Amino acid sequence: MNNDMVARLGEFQAKVAEFSALANQLTSAAPQQAEGYDSSGCIRVVLDNSGLPSLVSIRDEWQQRLEPSNLGRSVMDASTDAVRQGIAALTDNLDSSDWWMQKKRLEAGELQSAAPAAPAMAPGVAREPLDLTEGVLEKLQEVQQKPSEAAASVKGSDSSRHVSVVLTANGFSDCSIDEQWAARRSGKAISQALMQAVQEARRTLRPQSASGPHLDQLLRDALATLQAVTPTNKGGAQPS
Repeated sequence: MNNDMVARLGEFQAKVAEFSALANQLTSAAPQQAEGYDSSGCIRVVLDNSGLPSLVSIRDEWQQRLEPSNLGRSVMDASTDAVRQGIAALTDNLDSSDWWMQKKRLEAGELQSAAPAAPAMAPGVAREPLDLTEGVLEKLQEVQQKPSEAAASVKGSDSSRHVSVVLTANGFSDCSIDEQWAARRSGKAISQALMQAVQEARRTLRPQSASGPHLDQLLRDALATLQAVTPTNKGGAQPS
């Protein structure tokens, strides 16, 4: 290990810190909630800042504008509209900041060492190289497994099993409503059944693992380990 490698790892650390700050700004710019409606205006879906439904409501006069067989599809249409509104709000928030310019500079390889949004990482702890390597491999395995976890979907139903929804970590995936049951129900009753199904699915849905902080710590420890095993003379230069 030489000082040049340590310096390059330090540059990489600074780059990761700036990309992390950029990601944090993106998260902060996301709206706390977004709502959407189906084309009839009878169905309203509210999504929280994770993209999952927090409210589904149907107006009592829905029979005047919708067929019972179209209720499930209309719920999905309202959810899609909510996603669209959320993306529009996110874009507006980013446009009102310098996020796009920061992203462009980082992609061009420009570091902003003085940027307040990219603070230096906390010092790491020197570790045994074998132990550190094992930690890195474990986290890489977690990252490789994430796509299959993200694709997992869960189903929730109301107590009468007339309404069911399918959720993924990204939000609504499907909605099914028994049309014969719904034809004799008010919008309030159907809304309550939908929320029971949504809440059951949300309780079952596996939360997304957050490995980012662990990877940051591994990076800090790697830098500290390299510095600890790199011999230097009094002037700080690598001995020949």
